[in-house]
Amino acid sequence: MAGRLAVDFGTSNTSVALWDSDRKEGRTLAFPDISLPDVHEGREFHLIPSLIHYDGLRIHVGRQVLNDPVLRVAPATFRWMKTYVGNGMRLPRRIGDRSVDFFQAAGDFLRQVLIAAGGYADLAERGHSWASCLRRRSGSRRP
Repeated sequence: MAGRLAVDFGTSNTSVALWDSDRKEGRTLAFPDISLPDVHEGREFHLIPSLIHYDGLRIHVGRQVLNDPVLRVAPATFRWMKTYVGNGMRLPRRIGDRSVDFFQAAGDFLRQVLIAAGGYADLAERGHSWASCLRRRSGSRRP
C-alpha cells in the first residue's frame, strides 16, 4: 500500500507513519527487525530506537542494537544523534579503518529507516530526493 510517508527522527526513538486515506489518519509502521511495538491509550504503535552500530561493512539499527547488550555499549554504537547534529557537533570516532561522525551516523541511520519503509511509499514522488537532503545536511558528497 503506497501513501504519504512521514518520519519523526527523535533523540531516543524514531517513528515512521503512513497516511491511511480510507481512515483519514496516520498509522505507524512495524518493521519487525528494527522496530518495537508499544501501546498507548489502547492504540498500538511502533518505534525504532534511534541507535546505529557499525560492524565492519554491516550496519545494525534500532531493535537490532537495543536487543544486543554488547552492541548497546560498544564504541561503534551511536545514540542521541539528533542532539549532536542539532548542536553542530560532529565528534568523529575511529571505527576500524574509517572515521564516522554523528552527522554521518544520523544519515546512515535514516537511510536504513527509509530503505525499510521503501515498500510503503514512493520515495521519489514529486521529485523529492530524500538522499540529497541527507547528503546536504551531513555534508557528504556521495551520490
